[in-house]
Amino acid sequence: MLWLVAATPLAVAADEDDALAGVRYRVDASVSIEQDSPLISRIRQTGSADADGVVNVQLRISANSREIRYFGIVSKDLPLRLPPADPVWQKVWEESVCHQRRGPPKLTVLRVSGRWPATPPAVNAPTAPPDAETAQPGAFQASPVSPPPASPHLIPETAERGTSSTGTARSSVDFISAIRHIGMPLRDDELVPGIKLPEGVDEVGPYYALRAQTKDNRLNADLRLYAFACRVDAARFTPTPEQPLR
Repeated sequence: MLWLVAATPLAVAADEDDALAGVRYRVDASVSIEQDSPLISRIRQTGSADADGVVNVQLRISANSREIRYFGIVSKDLPLRLPPADPVWQKVWEESVCHQRRGPPKLTVLRVSGRWPATPPAVNAPTAPPDAETAQPGAFQASPVSPPPASPHLIPETAERGTSSTGTARSSVDFISAIRHIGMPLRDDELVPGIKLPEGVDEVGPYYALRAQTKDNRLNADLRLYAFACRVDAARFTPTPEQPLR
């Protein structure tokens, strides 16, 4: 009988520890490009293959628990380098509250768009037109040149041109890809999300890995989902009339 009395508090304490054992999630992202991507040849034609590009990744996150309810789209600009350079990982989203374990958040890459090089080439400054008061009668007046219309192609060559260090003309390349959406036409370079990658461990900790890849340009948007063990505030388990315990 004494053994049963002593064991009861231990069981209760164990249940409380299990209830207070929580988790906090973090998402890191990086972008890369496959070596057989046709986009690489177009980048080299710009004369800026030694520069860096920039890719904007739009990520939809759905994370719901009693302590935190989040649903929204996170946008992050990430550097893009030609292979064999290693990708640059950056933190995209992180929870600030420890919450109960209700399953990992749902992550979906919606769109990948960018420009190479990241900084548009310097445009040669046009010669200022002669002042109306100093212009000689009959002199030719250069009219402003309108920019060319936007190209309907997937990777248009922008109107911004400059001169590289070798004196050759260069231009920037734009690219965009998105996932399928009901009622919207498919882009030529469709984005395929939800590709599972092997789990791993890095300097941040253990992670689950996902990839979204474009079909034609073979651009990769990789995600790492980290789960940090934490302890939920016991006061959150006390039901109130405004927010009953669930």
